[in-house]
Amino acid sequence: PEDDDEKKKEHAKGKMSQDTFSDRSDQADNIGAQFWSMLTVLLELMWQPERQNEKLIVMTTKFFECGIRTTHLDTMGESMLQTMTKILASDMKAEDAAAWRW
Repeated sequence: PEDDDEKKKEHAKGKMSQDTFSDRSDQADNIGAQFWSMLTVLLELMWQPERQNEKLIVMTTKFFECGIRTTHLDTMGESMLQTMTKILASDMKAEDAAAWRW
């Protein structure tokens, strides 16, 4: 009990994070929303590579602040591929998946 009180005090001071499921869920939702926004913007700017690059730099900085690192990118990419495969079903070809993994 005393340890829990100390943890709560440290958390309130910003020194310690209480890692709860709801905290992680909210953070994951936030990262997912930012990622969706990034993909949307990058597609909208497909034919404007200079502006696309500027936006990408700003957005990747936000992901870094959220704790996303390059070690997470393979997992994120694979998750997106699985999602696209489920949504596109028969329209998704093996060469599409191979291109995505490249």
